[in-house]
Amino acid sequence: MVEALGNKTRQANKVLRRERILKIAMLQIATSGYEEFTLSKLAAKAGVSSPTIHNLFGKKDDMTKEIANKMMEIREVAEVMMASPALGDPIKNIAFTLSIVRKTYEHQDTYRAAMMIADKTGAFNDPESMIGQYSLRARVFLEQGCTAALAQGYLLGNIETSVLVDSIFHSHRRARQDWVLGHIDFEEYCHMISRDMLLTYAADASPECYKRLCKEIKRVSSK
Repeated sequence: MVEALGNKTRQANKVLRRERILKIAMLQIATSGYEEFTLSKLAAKAGVSSPTIHNLFGKKDDMTKEIANKMMEIREVAEVMMASPALGDPIKNIAFTLSIVRKTYEHQDTYRAAMMIADKTGAFNDPESMIGQYSLRARVFLEQGCTAALAQGYLLGNIETSVLVDSIFHSHRRARQDWVLGHIDFEEYCHMISRDMLLTYAADASPECYKRLCKEIKRVSSK
């Protein structure tokens, strides 16, 4: 009984130690970049030996894969939110999109570290990877919003929906990349998403919707 309890305690401590070291690793990658990340630097920062890191995680690739898989937790949160009915009103759709972004990236170090790893491994273009799947789902979500806006008369249809979606999707990706690499902070990232979506919708908006979008663009730009 005592031995079993001791084993249970040791296992629990091992899990806690792994989680603590993993958080330190994600912070290091998020702040210093993937190239600068080494297990020896991680060991020094975590106050443990290099063999301990290897025993707990294996090689660097093993650890970075585990960090990248943290995207599954992020993706699950976003999936629930993106399953909601598409909002046709562009301004409401943009507000909802920003709420998804803020909720999805609540744990910023986890996300930034996973994104850096994905960028180096080509996971964005791999539909089998967690990040690749999330990217595809995000595109579908944007397409549903544009389609609903057209059906409800907010858009004129002079510009193909696929063109609008491409514009929004790639502007999101550029802004996200700037944030991940530390060129802009998170609030500026959200600001860029809002502004670019407003400008894209305005390019094909009905007269009444165009007036509302211009008013919102002016408000956002004044911040």
